[in-house]
Amino acid sequence: MKSRLTTAVLSVCVLVSTAAMADGWKLSLGASCRSFGEIDFEPLALSSSGGAYVNGYWAADDDYLVLGSDGQIDPTGWSPILGEWRRTVSFDQVVYDGGSDGWGGTPGALLALSKQLKATESGWTLNAKVSLGWFSADLSTVAQASELTSSTFVGFFRLPVDPGAGIPVAPVAGGSGLGLNQPVYDSGAPATTTAALAMAAEMDLYVLSLGVQVSRQMGPLALSLEAGPSLNLVDFDTSVSQTVGWAGGGYASSDHDDALDVLFGAYAAGGVSWQFNERYQIGVEARWDEVFEDAETDLAEMDLSGFSISALFGVSF
Repeated sequence: MKSRLTTAVLSVCVLVSTAAMADGWKLSLGASCRSFGEIDFEPLALSSSGGAYVNGYWAADDDYLVLGSDGQIDPTGWSPILGEWRRTVSFDQVVYDGGSDGWGGTPGALLALSKQLKATESGWTLNAKVSLGWFSADLSTVAQASELTSSTFVGFFRLPVDPGAGIPVAPVAGGSGLGLNQPVYDSGAPATTTAALAMAAEMDLYVLSLGVQVSRQMGPLALSLEAGPSLNLVDFDTSVSQTVGWAGGGYASSDHDDALDVLFGAYAAGGVSWQFNERYQIGVEARWDEVFEDAETDLAEMDLSGFSISALFGVSF
């Protein structure tokens, strides 16, 4: 996916550069730094494969899995209750409440091409401008303890006779001959596991803009204002990794989702430049981009709107 995206972007760059070879055009190249809104990671329940608990699952009496974390199966053994033998088993549930994190300043590059449409004797000019910006960033973070909510549910194995203290041997699954009642929430039952969650995100953003620019030349100094629509092509990749542990065991697992979106937006910018001679200029541009939709995956979403500042070198043809 990224190779095709890179090919398409390079093709646009070649077209822009080729057009700049004609008379009356100005080609600008530069480095940029842009801020973005926070990335919001979605709430989720940590779980083992097949269910909502980190140390097993329960779907029915004959469809369950007890992974056997230390103390998960009652170490005191079986108890006679109402004419049958029962032994409690606990399941831990850990829920991530969701959270936000910031990208910070994101470096990028800018290629712009402008064409003078009209000029006045007083130094005002009207220009058409097309630009292509690229920004790339990655982020990794971990869930804080305050963002993880742990609960314990307790069920019990049932047998008509006393099987002995050594049964069951964990892990134990449905079909072993041991019925397991549906676990219910128990605020007093202690957790037998520890859990941690790490999140990561990567983003590549290409911004194609078409704007109208008004500038005023005052000797070698020029001031400019511009605005117009933008097309934002974003490749957004997110992942989460959970680690569950207990005395003598544990496991790790991960999930991943990505999205390639084209989102519409608008921008406004202002700049100042210094002209060395008829061909060469340097300048600084400040710009605000408003993107009308968020980039989203099943795991996170982010606001692409943000402020950027660019340092540019321009050549007139």
